[in-house]
Parts: sequence; C-alpha cells; structure tokens
Amino acid sequence: MAMPASAESFPPRDECGDIPGADAFRMALATAVASRDETKLLPLFSPDVFLDVVGSGGRKELRERLLDPDTHLWEELETLQQLGCGRTSKNFYLPWYSGERLGGDDEFTTYLAVGEKVPLRSGPSEAAPVIRYLNWEAVTMEWNMASELSFYQVYGGVFEESGFVDMSDTTFFAEVTAGSTRGYVDGSDLRAQLAYSLRVSQIDGEWQITSFYAGD
Repeated sequence: MAMPASAESFPPRDECGDIPGADAFRMALATAVASRDETKLLPLFSPDVFLDVVGSGGRKELRERLLDPDTHLWEELETLQQLGCGRTSKNFYLPWYSGERLGGDDEFTTYLAVGEKVPLRSGPSEAAPVIRYLNWEAVTMEWNMASELSFYQVYGGVFEESGFVDMSDTTFFAEVTAGSTRGYVDGSDLRAQLAYSLRVSQIDGEWQITSFYAGD
C-alpha cells in the first residue's frame, strides 16, 4: 500500500492579500492573461522589465516573445497565478515558493512535485507500483536527468544520438530522490526551482512587473 508523504511540503500560499493594490493588480493580470490581450498585459510590466538572466528586457522584447508560440509565455503566466504569492517588505512575487529554498544543494536539479498526491513510482511506467505519494514536496535528480527533463518540458521530446525524439504522446518519467527514497515521477507533475517567476514592484506609486524570467 502506498504510504502518505511525510517530508516537508511547499503548497501554494497567498501572502499578498493585505498588500494595498496587490489584489487589484493580480485581477488585472488574470484578466489580461485569460483573454490573451497584450494591450491589457503590457502596461502591467515595467518599461524596463528584465526578461532573462543576461539582462534583455523591455516591453517591445516582451511583446515579440509573446507572439512566438515556442516561448509558451502566456501559459507560463497562467500557471504562475496558480502557485501562490510571496512578499518582501517592498514587493511581491509569483510563485510563492520562488522566495523559498526548497532544500536541494543545486537549484538546477531541484524540482517541486506540483500537487497533493503526485505518485512516486518504483519504475518509469504508469503501471509501476506507487511507492508513496508526494504532497508538494521538493525532489532532486542527477544533472543529466534535469537537463533531459528541462529539454522535454520545453520541446516535448528528448535528444538522443539518433536525433530528436518526439514524446508529445508519451509520458516522460524522471528518476528522482524524494527525501531518502528514489523513484520515478511523471515529468508533467514536476516544476523546476528555476522555472519562470515574476516580481512586482512599485514604480511611481503603481505596481508593475519588474522581472519575468526563468533562471537564477
């Protein structure tokens, strides 16, 4: 019988409800994203918004990336709103856990099991027995596995010696360590510690998104 998770859990929290103007801002963001309306979305971003770790940014660049279906930025913005909200003394950010240290020594190889009952299986198959269920727990994996999972989540496949292998109709199982237990988790149930996050700061008295990127 599968045992319930007993490790530390990081379920979404909302720490931003009492920040003046934060709820209205998040509602405006949700409305713009749901309607895929860039005319409503772009004003919510700072004119100098950071969009990657090398410093690229600005609304013009953001608009170009939104128009590129391979970036999946609309979907990322949609997902972020489901993962809680954290705060500092001066700003707030999505997801909530981006302000937390999930426990892994290497942020690149640290992932979060997204859900209250994510199966940790004994093998890389949906038919493999469930060892236990993960409840919003952090897991770690080998660097090569993290690279493969990251590639799969972006491109829907893996790259082997023979070339690109489309896995859009196949489940990718990542080998992970959860606490002291090794097992396999469906890659679609995992989100990287360094996946997209956004930060919202006040500029001239108005809340604006000042960074939106994936990475450290």
